[in-house]
Amino acid sequence: MSNRFINYLNSMNNASSSNINSLAESQVLNEFYHTIQVERNLGKYIAKEIKEKKNECFILTGHAGDGKTSILVQVLRELELLERGSKLEEYKQINHNGVNLLYIKDMSELKRKDQIKYLKKSLEAPSNGSSSILITNTGPLLTSFKVLFDNDANIENELLDQLDLNKNDYLNINGYKFKLINIARVDNVGFSREILKKLTYDILWNDCANCGYSNVCHVCTNYKCVKDNFDRVANFVESYYRYLYENDKRVTIRQILSQLSFAFTGNMSCEEIRQKKSKTIRFTHNFANLFFGYEGIKEIESSNQIKAIKELRLLDIDSKSLAEDYNMIVRNNFNCFDEDIKNIVKSEWERFSKKYRKSNGEANDRLAINNNDEDVSMRRALRRYYLMYSRVENEEQMDDVINQVFGSIFSLYHKGLFNKYCKKESRDLKNLVFRALYINNMGVPPKGKEDLYLTLKRNDGSFQNVFLEIGRVRTKDIDIVQDAVNNEFDDIEFKNELFIELGSDKDSRFLLTLPILNYFKSISDGAIVTSVNPILGHGIARLNSMLLEKFNTDEDIDENEFRLIINTSSKTIDIKATIEDGELYVE
Repeated sequence: MSNRFINYLNSMNNASSSNINSLAESQVLNEFYHTIQVERNLGKYIAKEIKEKKNECFILTGHAGDGKTSILVQVLRELELLERGSKLEEYKQINHNGVNLLYIKDMSELKRKDQIKYLKKSLEAPSNGSSSILITNTGPLLTSFKVLFDNDANIENELLDQLDLNKNDYLNINGYKFKLINIARVDNVGFSREILKKLTYDILWNDCANCGYSNVCHVCTNYKCVKDNFDRVANFVESYYRYLYENDKRVTIRQILSQLSFAFTGNMSCEEIRQKKSKTIRFTHNFANLFFGYEGIKEIESSNQIKAIKELRLLDIDSKSLAEDYNMIVRNNFNCFDEDIKNIVKSEWERFSKKYRKSNGEANDRLAINNNDEDVSMRRALRRYYLMYSRVENEEQMDDVINQVFGSIFSLYHKGLFNKYCKKESRDLKNLVFRALYINNMGVPPKGKEDLYLTLKRNDGSFQNVFLEIGRVRTKDIDIVQDAVNNEFDDIEFKNELFIELGSDKDSRFLLTLPILNYFKSISDGAIVTSVNPILGHGIARLNSMLLEKFNTDEDIDENEFRLIINTSSKTIDIKATIEDGELYVE
């Protein structure tokens, strides 16, 4: 017996040529689409607005694969304007159940003159007694607005500002009132957990239960592994996408689906699995390996076509030593897994160890120190299983696993996004920031509870112990604050932004991002950072500028006076100096 859902999964990624369902307009006709469709907050918001307020114009733009068409399908179904299995038209005016709506599925696919025509129709719809939803890529949208409004630069700037900020506000241009939503700015990380949950619905896998090959089928095994360890798997998957998002490498909905579908099947059909009849396939093609683009210890070259897999391989996190390495590799202890996964991993490890001893004539524990390519690759495979499935007893243990690969500050930053910090967490983060800023300005860690000195220093990285003070910040003048972000478009219910607040002044706030916190953590831990990427460097320069603007001491002293800060082995000395008649006087 074959499971048609497996073929559907194989058609949802771009690692092969059979990806006919990677586009939403194709998916909507598939029997499985409505079972796994995740209702997104933006779709709910638009449907609610049209129901309640009537006659509104919504323009949705963004990158290819961001889920624009899926949101249109969701809205139409919510408004009972699209029957299950019905095909989307390129554009259509619908009047049903008291709802009058014009939709344009993708303006980018229309001829240039039709793009301008339907942009104008969409903008005019509210005044004609209708709502409208226009979907388009950003380039054609800006070009059509230029033509429609005679290349008005002010209008283009207004559109670009909205695309960047993505506020839930009306734009009013030349009398046309509409909402412009940039889906590329929507936080879509929460989608991964929801779609993973739907992909493991029992109803989709009923055919596998009646299949005589289920006990040797890696796809059936993957379904069971993910379902039995759902929270653990979802936490790792979501943490990975969050890491990408916070580092400006956001993946689209299509790219998330592509990686997850590949991780379940490896693009193998039921027929191919029966023909393969491999004893090790449940290990080599396990979800933990396929999610990283591996067949056991070998890279799957075609998987690099899936962006989310390519980015994961570039991170190289399975090469990082983990706290559990000794237990797994030296002691051959796999009690960190549940029984099913333990049996899969242990049997493959024993097979590998036996093969290794036979070819090398060495004891099994030599694997702990041997560095041949196959041995290193096997260790990486074990780590992939550990990252995906290891049992954890509480949130603290989960944080420890995630921090080992995504950076020791990741879990603290992540908690600040979705929960209120306790006093200790807020204080720890403030101390980290203060310490890093001190080292950045003085070249050495603070000795005790010192003020933060803002100084002039050499730009060549050479060590110095005498600095010219140009500003001073007291510890109480720096604070970490969390501000709730209310965005009805994001695929999450609640989110904070983290800021450094200077001098209890809400107008003097600096946004804390994960890359900046990782940089501060590296500096605080004593790492020598010789180069910084331009975006991060710009952020650090802006923070220094804000500190100088807020706490510059030039206005407090005579033009002939200045302060010197001297680092000694035991303390920091602050001295006042003056220049009179060409002579230097030091207090």
